[in-house]
Amino acid sequence: MATTLFYFNRDAASSHRDVHLRRELSLHESLVELPNNEHGFPPFLSEDWTLLSDTLENYIESIESKDEKSKAWGGILRLAFHDAMDFDEDNDNQGGSDGCIDTSSSENNALLVNNWSGTDPFPQWFKGVYDTHFNTKMSVADFWVASAIVALRKTQTHSSDTYFKFKWGRKDADEATCNTIRGEGRFPKMDSNDGCGTLDLIHGRLKLNWNDVVVLMGFHTLGVDEHGYFYSDSIENSLEFDKKYYHNIKDRGWSKSLPAGHPKASNAGTYFGWHLGGGSTRKMVMYPADLCLYYKEEDILAGTCCANTGNGNDCVDSHSTALSECTKHPATDARRIAMDSYIDAVPADVASFFSSFNTVFFKITSNGYSKNHLYSPWVNRTQVICRDMCQFQNKQGVTRECSIFEENPTNCRKNAKYCPATCGVYQPDNAPREYFPEKCYYEDLTPTVQYDLGCHGEIDE
Repeated sequence: MATTLFYFNRDAASSHRDVHLRRELSLHESLVELPNNEHGFPPFLSEDWTLLSDTLENYIESIESKDEKSKAWGGILRLAFHDAMDFDEDNDNQGGSDGCIDTSSSENNALLVNNWSGTDPFPQWFKGVYDTHFNTKMSVADFWVASAIVALRKTQTHSSDTYFKFKWGRKDADEATCNTIRGEGRFPKMDSNDGCGTLDLIHGRLKLNWNDVVVLMGFHTLGVDEHGYFYSDSIENSLEFDKKYYHNIKDRGWSKSLPAGHPKASNAGTYFGWHLGGGSTRKMVMYPADLCLYYKEEDILAGTCCANTGNGNDCVDSHSTALSECTKHPATDARRIAMDSYIDAVPADVASFFSSFNTVFFKITSNGYSKNHLYSPWVNRTQVICRDMCQFQNKQGVTRECSIFEENPTNCRKNAKYCPATCGVYQPDNAPREYFPEKCYYEDLTPTVQYDLGCHGEIDE
């Protein structure tokens, strides 16, 4: 039996200005055939998205170790991020999101081994998902970006309703092109003492403003580094995508030191991480690229100061000598302004950060592709509701308005079909999937509360 999709026929609404006609349409009839994309893959559609999302969540959330779970969600996000970071539009081989990661970087080598090419259970499973289900449906580049979007959507905190956007159509670089890009060593080395210069490189080559750079670096809030150290307060917080990262940069007493037992303890000369002072054993870390968002480059490169000497922080060097505080960027500096905007807001107020991250992450993973060559997974849904009904009658025959769900969104589970714009925001787990206005969000259509022609004829019979 075909699934039924309720919708307002817009052509009818245009022809008959005095009334809206509500009709039923078989969901199967609402799908249109799409040709393969220019790279030879068939369309990646909403049912494929559902398979990918559910598969990743079910496996990763079943991992018992919080460390391994954090490594998995964060690693997925980092794959897509690092793949996009070598984009250079002035180069014949532009790079960007093309399934090619610069392995001249040690941190990229570790990233690939831990998440894609290694022999441990997670990389074997994750690449196996692509090989088994998606290698005939999408490029590696698309798979990494799509998986990163799943990670963001599954780990976002504070009941956020952000729809992190994904579109497909990216092309993988061939081996020769990839080797050329790798040979140029374009990838910004965030874990080195060049990390502060990395920010300038991101700002310039990717043509991002400083607010964009600050927002983008917030990806560090999720997951751990290659040594298993996290940028959050705890391993539990490293499983949540939020903006604690910015608070930690400002509030913690970071100093250039190596905690006991760190994997780099025997080779400290090649390690540039900053940790909590006073012999802290907490597995927290920041790198120059992180700290230079808020503190002056010369102080971070010198490594002889403490990020914050207040808050009871234990700011001493290895000889127990007190360290002076690192100099902050002036309050008028664009980086400082962006940092302060996320620091000053209460931690639970993540809406503006998520919205900005959504925009910037989509931009960098779409570099090199025209708007007409990336497609929404919902592109074949020709009839999608983007507007609520003004009124409807519930099963008890009581006339209701969609505004009631703003106060009690759980009722959307039974009434999402009448109020898709309102209920789609809350995305109740067991509401009919076809009623969610995903197409509206992913194709930059604006969901509206009601038709602009009044409410005549819109009460359900």
